Amino acid sequence: MRTPVRILGILLLVVSVAGFVAPPVVIGVWPWQLMPLTARVLAGWGGLLAVGNPTLSGDRRWSSWVVGVESIALWHLLFLVRASAVRQDFTAGSLVNGYTARARGILILMAGLYGTMKLRRRSGRRGVSPAA
Repeated sequence: MRTPVRILGILLLVVSVAGFVAPPVVIGVWPWQLMPLTARVLAGWGGLLAVGNPTLSGDRRWSSWVVGVESIALWHLLFLVRASAVRQDFTAGSLVNGYTARARGILILMAGLYGTMKLRRRSGRRGVSPAA
């Protein structure tokens, strides 16, 4: 699990830097209207996650992952709830786009990871980490 998290972090960092340096690229593919400043702000938030992924993946203890996983999952859940309420703000008024699909996918993957790790802890398998 640690290697995919590192790879995801590196990819996010590349996309974040590109979005910060060239906001029109982000504006062209984003599912709602952005200005150059807001594109850079979003790139900055992406950069935060990008740097957090490889940093977190260096730790083998689930206890050090759990707060980050919970908070990012909550962020994605709240985004999807709010997006449902303001569909008209999305391109063509549709929630069917790459961003919301990724948010749903990330939420599902995080729920799977969280559930798996909870089951492993309950079964008393100490020493089991996200590296498994």
